[in-house]
Amino acid sequence: MAVVVTGPDAKPVGSRRCMFELKEYTRPFTCRVCTVNSYDTVRYRCDHCDECRHVSCIRLDEEIRVGPGPRDIFAMLPVFTLYEKPQAGINSKNKKWAEYCLVCGMLIKHYSYHIRTTEKKDLNMHPRCAELIRVNNRVAVPLELHMGERWSCVWCGNKRPEGASPAGPTDFYCWSYEMTGGKNRIHVRCYSEMMTQALNSIADSHYYNDDDTIRIVLRRRKSTDGTGWEGILKGAFDIALEVAGLGLTQILVDLI
Repeated sequence: MAVVVTGPDAKPVGSRRCMFELKEYTRPFTCRVCTVNSYDTVRYRCDHCDECRHVSCIRLDEEIRVGPGPRDIFAMLPVFTLYEKPQAGINSKNKKWAEYCLVCGMLIKHYSYHIRTTEKKDLNMHPRCAELIRVNNRVAVPLELHMGERWSCVWCGNKRPEGASPAGPTDFYCWSYEMTGGKNRIHVRCYSEMMTQALNSIADSHYYNDDDTIRIVLRRRKSTDGTGWEGILKGAFDIALEVAGLGLTQILVDLI
């Protein structure tokens, strides 16, 4: 399925207009539109400009309605508006962290979905992150979204991932996925990093044991209690096995 793009950043090369084709790939990528590093293996790619986009970023809607979100913070199902860069008004009450994504906590470098609250706070989200809570979203949400920061992330061992703004309010900014028993969590950002490592390891590996088993190593940012990892890894690697075309090949995972 090929798509001629006429939306954000549709820049022709010479007399040719970008044509993106929907395919499956085994490696992660960086989306040209939202600039988020992603483990989505099904995406649009243009052969002659060698750029990729999320399925949800191939044509961005001018407005989107989001669902309630964790703890029903968006219970009124508000509408976010698309801008070419994150918004922060002159009288914004959260200028120190307004340009960071509410969901993943990372600095937004390009397109953003934005809303201003009645308290004059500017909330911005990467288009890809906004899809996680969008009404009728077009991406799979691997686990339940979580806002609390009581427990450290099982991947990085910190309350917030590296690169997140320290100014964002506790238990509101920089979300996670909830894991086993509600006492374990992994940042949305760290989950993406984990999957990126996994897909790169599978794609780069040429070693198989006699029983057709491949071994990969995931390097966490900090050694932490491994409780709760089995469930999240099972789902993650079911996807990785399928997109990497490994069939019934068994994967052994070492966490270090």
